[in-house]
Amino acid sequence: MAPRGKKNPYYRTNEQLADDVFHILQSESLSIGAKHAVVFEVTWLWTEAEGKYTGCKFWSKQALEHIDKPQGVKSKILRHDHVVPRNYIVKRLLFGELMSRQEVYKFLNDNLIGCIVTKEEDDLLNENGYQREMPKGWSFGGDVWARYKATDIEIHQISWNKKIGSTSGE
Repeated sequence: MAPRGKKNPYYRTNEQLADDVFHILQSESLSIGAKHAVVFEVTWLWTEAEGKYTGCKFWSKQALEHIDKPQGVKSKILRHDHVVPRNYIVKRLLFGELMSRQEVYKFLNDNLIGCIVTKEEDDLLNENGYQREMPKGWSFGGDVWARYKATDIEIHQISWNKKIGSTSGE
């Protein structure tokens, strides 16, 4: 995966990523495999735009307990989770109705959200069938936080001040 640092020559803003996805989806000359590869990569780049851990705006209550520990956000007990599983996003983009540029951006922005959880919370999501699934009856436009609510994982939105996040609640 290409790094997202602004000094990296391959850096793209989320607006540019959405535009790239729009053009890829419109292409009749690219195979579905090539389209999948690009869209799948964008699902990582988008949620890590501000950082995989440091800079990520959403953290579970349990994950926040580890933010100030010596290993901090590099701890092996934390996971960067996609609030809506990536396979949902990719399938919708590849096999759903074609969208305008603005619709692609809004869709990605509304659904591609990163959240830091503990390994135990990640295991809890997986044990409850939510590793690659949303709760039954969920559809796009619904509550993107449904997996966390179904498993009683409390989420907080934080703002970053240099190295340490400060909670501001959700």
